[in-house]
Amino acid sequence: MKSCVPIAAIAILALATAVGAEQPDATEAAVSKIRAYDASGIRFDAVSVEGTVIRIRGNANENSDVARLMRYLDTHVGTPTLEYVKRNGGMSEFLLTVKRLK
Repeated sequence: MKSCVPIAAIAILALATAVGAEQPDATEAAVSKIRAYDASGIRFDAVSVEGTVIRIRGNANENSDVARLMRYLDTHVGTPTLEYVKRNGGMSEFLLTVKRLK
């Protein structure tokens, strides 16, 4: 089983990517909410911010872990869109985009 990347690493990456973004306060708030997520079962490989869209790429133990992450994002960050999810070596590889609204 692969280990989970610390959520703080995601926040640092997202904040670094957000430098010069049109809405830094909204970006910081969204990243804080992502940081607050209980990432058990999820490993984030990359998080990037482009304007009002956050892209999250990673792996999950099960597809249900991706669904749980999407419900959290929908409630706390913005509207998630699942770009893809596929089984890869016993893990579910995924790409999500989130339009920040909250």
